[in-house]
Amino acid sequence: MLTETRSIFLEAARSAVRLLEEPEVAERWVTPSVLVGYTVGGLAAHLGRAVSTPSGYLDQDDGDVGALPTTDAADYFLQALGDHDPVDSDLHAAVRQRSDDMAASGPLAVIDAIHAALQSLAGRLAVEPEDRVVVVFGGTSMRLDDYLETRIVELAIHSDDLLASCPGIGPVPLPGPAWALAGRVIAELAARRVGDRQFALGLSREERAQRPLAF
Repeated sequence: MLTETRSIFLEAARSAVRLLEEPEVAERWVTPSVLVGYTVGGLAAHLGRAVSTPSGYLDQDDGDVGALPTTDAADYFLQALGDHDPVDSDLHAAVRQRSDDMAASGPLAVIDAIHAALQSLAGRLAVEPEDRVVVVFGGTSMRLDDYLETRIVELAIHSDDLLASCPGIGPVPLPGPAWALAGRVIAELAARRVGDRQFALGLSREERAQRPLAF
């Protein structure tokens, strides 16, 4: 069924595709982006993978996943990212390599692949049961909608990274509910990283608290 989270994901994904189609993205494809270690093409591919990866997990035959414990979006990021260095760790190097491999096919091929993935996924999300569970990165089991929340975070943050990397592009609006959902997940993640006290002080007393960064 098309839940609120699924609708927000699809709108965010469509916004990301419109951004990928901007001519300046293709023009800057091999130049460095604002995200360290990524070219604009690599960043575009990484953004596109936030649209395409759910289909791969839905395709897997995971057996009786309903019997597995599930985690939410914030804990997914905690488990997946841990304390890995965002630039130099093997984990992030592998993520960049997958994006670079995809980007090597060129902007038109990347856009076509993401278009096809989005079209297929839109139909699937309309019929998947509300309690559908998938096994995702690292063997983590999650409700489908909770996993889509992680993809909405990726779509929101990396869309903005891509806009910052291509300053000639006018605003490509991400739907407001996507930012609200992403903000909630990121806040939960930051609070779990530093603790509730540090999180609250980090937002209200900068002079005596560490920044509550999620990533």
